[in-house]
Amino acid sequence: MRLLLALSHALHCRNFVAGGVVGRLERRDHSLTLLAPTALVNAIRADAPQATVLPWEPYGGGRFVRWLRQGPLRTASYVACAARGERIYTHKLSLRRSWQARIEIAGCRVVQAWRDAERVAAAVEAWLPVSPALRRLVRMQDCVVVPTFMHTGAEDGLIRAAHAAGVPVVAQAATWDCLLSKGGFLARPDWLLVWGEQSRTHALQRHGFSPGQVRVTGPPQFDMYAQATSRTGPAPTGILVAGTSLQYWDDEVGVVQLLAVRFGGRVHYKPHPRRWQRHVALQVPPSVRVHGWGQSYLDCSPETLQRYRWLLDQVACVVTAWSTLALEGALLGKPALLVGFGRGVGPYGHWDHIRPLLDWPGVTVCQTPEALIHAVGRVLDWVDPAVAEGLRIRAQQIAHCLDGQAVARTVAALEEIAESAVTDVRA
Repeated sequence: MRLLLALSHALHCRNFVAGGVVGRLERRDHSLTLLAPTALVNAIRADAPQATVLPWEPYGGGRFVRWLRQGPLRTASYVACAARGERIYTHKLSLRRSWQARIEIAGCRVVQAWRDAERVAAAVEAWLPVSPALRRLVRMQDCVVVPTFMHTGAEDGLIRAAHAAGVPVVAQAATWDCLLSKGGFLARPDWLLVWGEQSRTHALQRHGFSPGQVRVTGPPQFDMYAQATSRTGPAPTGILVAGTSLQYWDDEVGVVQLLAVRFGGRVHYKPHPRRWQRHVALQVPPSVRVHGWGQSYLDCSPETLQRYRWLLDQVACVVTAWSTLALEGALLGKPALLVGFGRGVGPYGHWDHIRPLLDWPGVTVCQTPEALIHAVGRVLDWVDPAVAEGLRIRAQQIAHCLDGQAVARTVAALEEIAESAVTDVRA
């Protein structure tokens, strides 16, 4: 099969290359064309020697088109979602405080008063230019695969080019929450691969896909969590503070400092990649172990993913305002302590994808610094094995990976969809 994988962001490259999807497709003798950020092209060529690896940027649209998709068009989708009563978008819009963002929001609300702003945005997207080079590239494929964060709109031109050429498009939800917190599809794929049953429900109910269009594969980069931590020695006593982007947790460094005063060298701090700056490390006490990793989280070696597994194996719990690392910890039976105080922390009840987690065993919302200190101390004293197993079972509903077969399911789904498309063409 001739497959085009549009890995438009470095995280997509990490998940598909380091996660093992590309290697498995190569071993099954498929003809692969990969589009990747220019900075990673050479590294991916080394990791995927049988694939044709091309830079993504010439195919991703010009600067104005990229700004339009990630700015006004995505804002229009958020405004439409908020108008439909989806509280998560009302909260997200309230966090956009720059004057440029306020102008975008005001303009989109004017449009929404006249007509559904998301449909207007989709109509604008349909008029945006698609490069002839991208159209030629797509026509040579049997199937196009686009991992997506949704909010950037980076893949929309490619999806439209594939539709025009009659080539099926398979989108993969790159995160477990993007179907519920990143707006709608302005260019709609033919099939959708999702993390778990929760995401499948979002695809059917929120985005109107039919059951036959959605495949639950699990995130391929999470196969490494199939085996729970096995220890013969003492239980881990570390505390991981998993950072988030600045707008969702203004004073996370203050929480790191608070925990360091009480627990000293047990504290590990992993800033969010978009927040990581060298000066962040200088703001925390020397006893805290900071895992910034610079931009190395963007490389495509399997060792990159194993760093996350290693870090979670060192700790007894995850402290965060929200991070996917809390879900990853739950896959290993690690309790999550959600910070419910401080600047920038919103009410968790507004986040539809997080709200079910609040009833999980081992998940605690700490409304005060004192409550956080107490909860951490309690976890360090002892974690009930039944709580740990309950966390793994519930996390599996979000990220279907504990059987270690997410990569195999992803490849099987792509092969089945591409084969059916080729069969239809021949018929």
